[in-house]
Amino acid sequence: MKRRKTIRVVIPTNPEEAIRLALKVMSKHDQDGESSLLRVLEVETFRKSVTTADKENARSGDFRQQSQACVQARDNAVGHQRALVIGTVRHFLLAARDLLLACYKGHERMLADWGFEVLLTPASENGAKEEEKEEDKGGQ
Repeated sequence: MKRRKTIRVVIPTNPEEAIRLALKVMSKHDQDGESSLLRVLEVETFRKSVTTADKENARSGDFRQQSQACVQARDNAVGHQRALVIGTVRHFLLAARDLLLACYKGHERMLADWGFEVLLTPASENGAKEEEKEEDKGGQ
């Protein structure tokens, strides 16, 4: 007995690839004109969907670029974790934390009134050293 060939025609799941394929199919349909095998389908509905998908895909690319620019501008304003840059949000927060810690020495929990998360560990020889490390890490 002969084995049957298995034929598989791939329909892309990636939207951009699906749009590219649809544009090729529409182009072939238009090229064939009245002799197109797709004339029995609702091609005008398909054409509208392809046109909308292609246009919106192009717009999404523009928005993606704008989004990347916005994220970069935001990150620059906030400041980077590894380098302290004067005038950034991170610089201001570190300065505010340090000033408030100096003002509320012994009453560090008061920084919570300013919106800071304050983590206090029990005092012990090792605990005091760990607390200092946590304070150093906490805002940076």
